[in-house]
Amino acid sequence: FFDHLTTNETRRQVSLDCAVIGHYVFDPSAASPWVSTPLRIVLRDDTCWVDTTAWFMESTEDVQAEATSQADCRRTCRNTPNCTHFEWKPATGECVFPRIRCSSGASACKEVAAVEKITNCGERKTCVYLNYTNNWDYSGEYCPQADSEFYGLVYERVSVTPEDTLWLVPFDPDRDTNCSAGQFLLRRPDAKKDFQDSLRAIAEFNGNVIACLDLGGDLSSLVLLHGSIEVSIVSGPPTSSVSASIWEPSCPAPNITEVAAATLGEQGEVEGFVVDPLWLDDPSTVDADDFSLHPCSCFPVEWGLSAPVIDESLQDVPPESNNQFYPKAFQIVEGEYVCEADSTNFISITLPQVEESEIPTVCEDTCWSYENCTYFFAGKAGDTPQCRFYSSCTVLVREAGVFGALIGLPRKDKKYCRIADPQTCAKVSTRREYLGAGTSQQPLDPASKYPCLYQDLLQQCDLKMLYGQLGIEKCGVCTYADQDPALWQYKRTAPSGLPSGYQLTVGCFNERYAPVPASGLGAVSLSESHQKLTCLSGRWVSSDGSPGLTKLACGACITVGAVDYKNYQEQDREELWFTERLEVEIFVASNPPMRMGSNGSLEEAPIVRRASSTPVRGDSV
Repeated sequence: FFDHLTTNETRRQVSLDCAVIGHYVFDPSAASPWVSTPLRIVLRDDTCWVDTTAWFMESTEDVQAEATSQADCRRTCRNTPNCTHFEWKPATGECVFPRIRCSSGASACKEVAAVEKITNCGERKTCVYLNYTNNWDYSGEYCPQADSEFYGLVYERVSVTPEDTLWLVPFDPDRDTNCSAGQFLLRRPDAKKDFQDSLRAIAEFNGNVIACLDLGGDLSSLVLLHGSIEVSIVSGPPTSSVSASIWEPSCPAPNITEVAAATLGEQGEVEGFVVDPLWLDDPSTVDADDFSLHPCSCFPVEWGLSAPVIDESLQDVPPESNNQFYPKAFQIVEGEYVCEADSTNFISITLPQVEESEIPTVCEDTCWSYENCTYFFAGKAGDTPQCRFYSSCTVLVREAGVFGALIGLPRKDKKYCRIADPQTCAKVSTRREYLGAGTSQQPLDPASKYPCLYQDLLQQCDLKMLYGQLGIEKCGVCTYADQDPALWQYKRTAPSGLPSGYQLTVGCFNERYAPVPASGLGAVSLSESHQKLTCLSGRWVSSDGSPGLTKLACGACITVGAVDYKNYQEQDREELWFTERLEVEIFVASNPPMRMGSNGSLEEAPIVRRASSTPVRGDSV
C-alpha cells in the first residue's frame, strides 16, 4: 500500500476514523447514559520519496529486472539497504537504480531525473528548508526542536552566531498579536525572555517578529506529504515567493576512528598510528585515493594541516606558489663527508676569512657565482674555514680532518614541491624500500612513486649511519620532490555535507595494512561490498545496510624472517638484517683505483658510477 503513491504525494498515510464510547452503569434496573467522542488514527510511512534531479555516473546504472511497475520499483528500492534513488522509465518499463553520484557536470556522468529515498522521515525528525527568495538572511534549514504548548512544533535555524539563529513558531493567541490562528511567526531569539525546557520539550519565545507566514496547515505534515509547499506572506519583508520543502540530509566526513579502533584492537589509541590506516577514494573520478595522502607525496596547499602534512612543510611553501617553487640550499650530510672529486665535477676550493657562523652563507654566495655549481661543502679543514664547489656529486667520501656540511644547491631552472612529512616518509617508506624490506604487493615502491631531490646521496648517508661508520653527525631526509602535479594536486581532505547517493571506496594503507573483517579472521569473510560506503539520508551505510565502517578493520602486516632476525630486534637495529642482502662494494680512491675483494685483499678495479636513478650501494674511502 505505502509504495502506491499518487501524483504530488511524497509519502502515503492511512487515516482511520473511529469512536471512543463510554458506558456508565449507575442503576442496573434503569437505562444507563453513554458518551462518545471521535478518534482519528493516522498511520504514516517513515520513508519519504522526493522528486529530484542529480548527476550520476553513466556506467553504474543498476537495472532491476524484477520490478515491473513504479510501485515495484519503489518497493525494491525500499528493501535494498544502500539504494538512495530510483528512476522509473515508463516508456521502456525499466526500473533503474543510479548508483554513484557525481559533481554537477563531471565527465562520464549524466543528469538524471530520479526519486530520492529519505529514511527516518517524520514530523519530529525531518528538517524543513525555508526558501525566502532573494533574502538569504531568513532562508535555511529549520529543524523541529520542541512544542509550543498546545499549538504545535517549533523549528530552529541554527547559525554560526546565536544572534543569527531564527525560530519558526506557531501562533499563540495568549502572547502573539502579529498573526492569526494556524499561521507561523518568524522570530529572532531573546536570550533574556525566551524559555526552553529540554526535558519536557516545551518552549516559549518572545523575540522580535520578522514575518508572519501562512502555510495552510501543519508545517511538517504538509511538507512531508507533498515534498514542498508554497507559503503566503501575511506580513514581513517583501519577496517574490516563499516555499518550504523537505531538507535532504547530507553526510559528514566518514569517521575513521571505528576502523582505527578495530585495527588496534582497543579503544583510545588511535593517535598511536604513524600513518592513517584507512584510505578513501571517490569512485566517481579517475584519480586514485582522492581523500588520502601519502607522507612521501607532495600536497596541494588546500590540504592545510590535516595529516599527514606537518606545520613545517606547510610553512615552507611560498605563498601563491601552489607548492611548485625553487627550493633553498639543502643540507645533505653533516660531518666529515664531501663529494668524491675528480676533473669532471670538481670546480674549486676557497678559504674565506670569516667567522665560523658566516661560512655557509659565504660558500653559498660563491657557489651561485659559478654557473655550473650545484653542490658545495661549507666547513673547516683543521681550523681553517673552507668552501669546496662541485658541478655534480654521485658518491659521498669521508675525509679525515674536515668537518662541515655538504649542501645541494638547486639551480633556478626547475621547480620542485615540498613533501607532506619528510621524517615519517623516511621511517615508513623510503628506508624500507631501498633496503628491500617492502611488501611484494606494492605496484610501485615509494622511491619510484615518490622520487625526491638528492635521493641517492641521502640513501648513501643513511646506509652509512646504519653501518655505524664514523664521521657522520647528521643525515638529511627526502624533503623536496620532482613529482608530476597531476599525481597530487587533485587530492583533498574528505569533505562533509556530501549528498545522498555519494559513494566512497574504502581501503587500507597497503604498505602496512590489509583490509580484514572487524570481527577477526575466521569463517566471516570480507567482501568488496563492505569496502564501499553509500551516503543515505545523512548516514554512511555499506551494501547490507550496516552503519559506517563497523565491519571493516585494517590488519597490520608482519615481517617474517630467519631466526637471526631476533638478535637484531633485541638490539633495536632490525634494519641491519636487511643490509645483509645488499650488494656492497668498497673502493679505495688511489691511483690506480683499488677495490676490496671478497677475501679482504685489494685488487685493481675502476670505480663504477651508477645511474643517478639507481641507489648507490658502494662506499669510497
